[in-house]
Amino acid sequence: MGRGRVLVIDDDRLITDSFRLVLEAEGYAVRTAATARQALAEVEQGEWDLAFVDLVLPDRDGLELLEQLRATRPAMLAVVITGHGSGARGFAARDAGAYAFLEKPGDMTPEKILTACANALKHREIEAELEAARKQVALTEKLSTLGTLVSGVAHEIRTPLTYVSNNLFLVRQRLEHASKEQPELSGLADELIQYGQDALEGVERINRLVEDLRRFARRDGGGPVPADLREVVALAVDLFRATRRGRVEVQADLQSVPALKLEIGPVQQVVLNLLSNAAEAMPGGGLVRVATRPVVGGAELAVQDRGTGIPPEVQAQLFHPFFTTKPDGTGLGLSICQRIVEAHGGNIHYQTEPGKGTTFVVFLPGPPEDVAA
Repeated sequence: MGRGRVLVIDDDRLITDSFRLVLEAEGYAVRTAATARQALAEVEQGEWDLAFVDLVLPDRDGLELLEQLRATRPAMLAVVITGHGSGARGFAARDAGAYAFLEKPGDMTPEKILTACANALKHREIEAELEAARKQVALTEKLSTLGTLVSGVAHEIRTPLTYVSNNLFLVRQRLEHASKEQPELSGLADELIQYGQDALEGVERINRLVEDLRRFARRDGGGPVPADLREVVALAVDLFRATRRGRVEVQADLQSVPALKLEIGPVQQVVLNLLSNAAEAMPGGGLVRVATRPVVGGAELAVQDRGTGIPPEVQAQLFHPFFTTKPDGTGLGLSICQRIVEAHGGNIHYQTEPGKGTTFVVFLPGPPEDVAA
């Protein structure tokens, strides 16, 4: 059984033959193309997992071809083959859709070709699994939010991985050139340090996102447990921010509240549903405020948007299952929120003003001894 379908695009016959021999020996199905026109014909006729793309082709610029390949087959990854390797050119290739780089002639070894191929296909496999998970969990409004989250995390993972790949490529390139042309590296030290710092920041972003997702998905199913509402809400806010980066600003004012007994996963789902509704009420983006505060008998969670408000004619049906004003909505989001809150012994209500926004307020009671006091 083949390990993957690979298209090698280069007008140098020696290079395409080398790639073919190396990859076919490891079980990959390989075809080659000497021009952009031939490559596009191959891509239009069949599915491909990965393309190696030379940036200099006889009939078209490699960057333009990358963009066309990405438009035709969005799931196909591309590794750039370059004999020029300037930093600007490398970043332009990344923006056009390149996953990684191989430099002529230094990277034209079997080990580096196979490593680049294996890494790219593994990355594609992970993305496919995340996408499949997103589709699977989108069966209900509760799981649909998790599906959106997974998609957002997948995107956030790919971005720092690209930083790491490109910056390490540039670091190596600078070191190799400097060692040949200059005996000392002091003139490049600051620049190399910055490249390395960018790469480390990318890795740290991955770690934070994966940890947040792991904590979000950790649900024991054993009923309510003592929990700090601020921490529960803060994690949900962080995860929401990852899916709506640059479109919605979330301002959190999380005051200390008495310890509550909560089913953490469902309460986080309430927060995510209310945040999603607030964002959808502001199609052009805007500010959402989230607050926790102590009140007599327990604590309150408030989510306020500056959106269009809730029309009077729909307010009476707002919490009814399957009622929705969204073309692709299920009408389950607020009814699920209400069910979760009431299962905790609390309640949910809202205040709205057309054209100025809406505030949803969730009350969660404290332990019986606190209520009695």
